[in-house]
Amino acid sequence: MSLFDQVIPDVDAAPEVRQRSELVQRLQRLSPSRRTVLRTVMGAGMSVGVAAIGLLPGARPAKAGWNTIWSHYNDCHGYEEWGHPGQPCTPSSWSISSFYCNGVGYHRDDALRWGCDYENYDVKFTCSSRNAWHWDTTEGGVRYRYRCSDGFVQYNYCGETGRYESICRAGF
Repeated sequence: MSLFDQVIPDVDAAPEVRQRSELVQRLQRLSPSRRTVLRTVMGAGMSVGVAAIGLLPGARPAKAGWNTIWSHYNDCHGYEEWGHPGQPCTPSSWSISSFYCNGVGYHRDDALRWGCDYENYDVKFTCSSRNAWHWDTTEGGVRYRYRCSDGFVQYNYCGETGRYESICRAGF
C-alpha cells in the first residue's frame, strides 16, 4: 500500500472505522434540541400575539379609564337650557353630545388619534367644584333621569389647533 492509498480513501470501499470529523462533532454539540427550538418559536409567537393585542383600540387604559365616575352634584343652579326650565345642562355656547361620554355616562378622559389629527378629551369641575350633576324629569307620565358632565376638547386637525368646552349629556 502506497502513501497515496493511505491519504486518499477508496471510493468503492467503505472505511474500516467510521469517524465523524471534528467539525461535525463541534456542530452537533452546539446545535439546540428540538424542544429548545419549539420553546423559542412558541415564546416568539406569544410575544408577537401579546404585542398585537396592545394595538387594538381600547386595549390600553385611558388616562383615568373608560369607566371613571367623577364627583357629581344633585343640582347645579344657573345652568338651564334645552327648552326645559329647571333642567340644567349647559351654557348654550358649549358643545353637548353623548359622544363626549365615557362608558358610564360621565365626560370622557382619553384621546382619539388618526393620521395627523388628534382630539384630547378632559374633564372640568365647574358645578360647586364637582364635574357632573343629575336631575329627574317627568314627560308624558314617564320619569327620565339625566346627567351632564363638564369637560373640554383640545384638538389639532393637521396643524389647526384649538380648544372648546364640551358636555356629556346622558340619560341613565
